[in-house]
Amino acid sequence: MNRLRSNGSCGSQLGLRAGRALPAEQTADAETLIDQAWDLWEEGACKRAFAKLEQVPSSGRDDMAYLALMSMVCEKLKMHRRRLSVARLLVAADPSIDIHWVVLGHAARQVRGGRAAVRIWHEALRKEPLFALVRWNLAHHYCALGRLRVAREQLKIALYLDPQLIAAAMDEPGFEPIWETIAEADPPPPEEGEEWKGCD
Repeated sequence: MNRLRSNGSCGSQLGLRAGRALPAEQTADAETLIDQAWDLWEEGACKRAFAKLEQVPSSGRDDMAYLALMSMVCEKLKMHRRRLSVARLLVAADPSIDIHWVVLGHAARQVRGGRAAVRIWHEALRKEPLFALVRWNLAHHYCALGRLRVAREQLKIALYLDPQLIAAAMDEPGFEPIWETIAEADPPPPEEGEEWKGCD
């Protein structure tokens, strides 16, 4: 089963519990505990889900479903430092997934401030300039700071890379100062300048 849940960040989502591959030597207990934690999470029993995740043996804590759920549970419970540690493990486990970098950036922002998030997102774009969700979150951050030119650049590239984000961007109040960028019909590809590299 594929479970899709918002992680509470600007336009970002985590695709979870899909394609999970537990090591052959890992006990069935870990998988069962993770599944039970998911059920509790979906019932809204966040603290009980956390308690269940804490029972997962160390051999099961590198599982992607465990890490993704623990990240969301820690966010809900405002366990920011724990979430940051989990987010680092998510990126280490698979740095090719843009939402892992988004989660890491938001976790870092809660602990170390906005500059830490920006550094992480720029690092992600140096590794992979085509991360649309990372650019979305950079645009949102810069828009909140009033840096509208940079916000427009990043959002324009994000929408070019993933046109499915256009509707969501039009519904995002944080983008109101640059809605005209979103409203452009069929925008041409942005020029490949420094902004494509994620450089400030």
